[in-house]
Amino acid sequence: MEITMNLLTDRLTAGLVLLATLGAGAQAWGQVTITAEDMFNQIGQYYKAYANKSDVGVSGKLGTVGGPQAWDFTSGPTDDIYRFDYVAVNDGGNGAEFPSAKVAERKTEQANGSKAWLYFEQLPGQGRRVYGIHETKVNADKPALVFEPPIIDFPATISFGDKWQTSTSMKTDLLTFETDPDPEDPTSLPGAFNIPLIIETSSEFAVDAYGIINLPGIGFGDCLRLNELVTYNFKVDLSGDGTFENVATEFARSYYWLREDYGIAAQIISKSQSTPPTDTFATAAHFIRTFESNHSKGTSAQQPSIKDLKLSIQPGKAFLTWTKNASAKAYRVDYTINPGGSEPWIKLEETPSNFVLDTTVPGVSMRFYRVVPIN
Repeated sequence: MEITMNLLTDRLTAGLVLLATLGAGAQAWGQVTITAEDMFNQIGQYYKAYANKSDVGVSGKLGTVGGPQAWDFTSGPTDDIYRFDYVAVNDGGNGAEFPSAKVAERKTEQANGSKAWLYFEQLPGQGRRVYGIHETKVNADKPALVFEPPIIDFPATISFGDKWQTSTSMKTDLLTFETDPDPEDPTSLPGAFNIPLIIETSSEFAVDAYGIINLPGIGFGDCLRLNELVTYNFKVDLSGDGTFENVATEFARSYYWLREDYGIAAQIISKSQSTPPTDTFATAAHFIRTFESNHSKGTSAQQPSIKDLKLSIQPGKAFLTWTKNASAKAYRVDYTINPGGSEPWIKLEETPSNFVLDTTVPGVSMRFYRVVPIN
């Protein structure tokens, strides 16, 4: 019988996980369901994430459709840090345009101190209804972008295979032109006129993959990958008579990794372009990775790290080695046949050494291992 070994990931903190494929049999992986309780929607919650300032290569990081698979996001750009705080709607004095909102998400970019707000309410059994954003990057003179109509971007429950769509529009001004006083009228004052702009957006969402995500400073956990293709139509009223003409259409693709207790744990967003980006785009405008959170269960999930976990197999045997952790007094080695489902982790051995030989594998087609430091 041919025996092969597949390294699920070579660096997972809180006990590395290795998958030993010990035969030809296939094994299904349990798929997590993300609920409203996993998302950030309560005043006082926050999380921090690493981000990039310039375009970044993401070849090999997006994964593929289906699962199980592993996304190791412990490394990546650290040019900037985004902090997301969940605050009262009147935070910053910008909430008057969003009277139905119950919570505001305030995003702060550490590099330049800029802030933006997203206004929403969490509807039981429905999801997160977003009413709009306050963002100076579109038009600093009119930063409030009200969604007409509001959208539910993240439903109350999200599972592998789910699909949904949203569409909305926002009104603002494209440009503001200053005019000189009338030279023939000494009492006239400088004036201004605007070019009205409507931004129409439509999104197609598909939960197309699942597996394990590994985050810096947090460790690994079950997740779903959400694939969003968004279309932007930019329409302007050049004549001033209320007739809007489409002047540009752009597309972007976003991947969200949704994790239990961490909500949007990571996000990779393509550059905007005139045609829909492929599912495997190579360059991203944004690569965002959570590394700190005060979510109800998030802070308890941090674990010490294990490095250089390796697995060698022979017929009927599996040999695990790793680099010793200076703060660990011993190590517990566990195994399971389904880390994402209802199967429990079973203790194989506790050892002060940095290796274990598993001789209990005859007749087993697949087995996952993890190594947990004991301080």
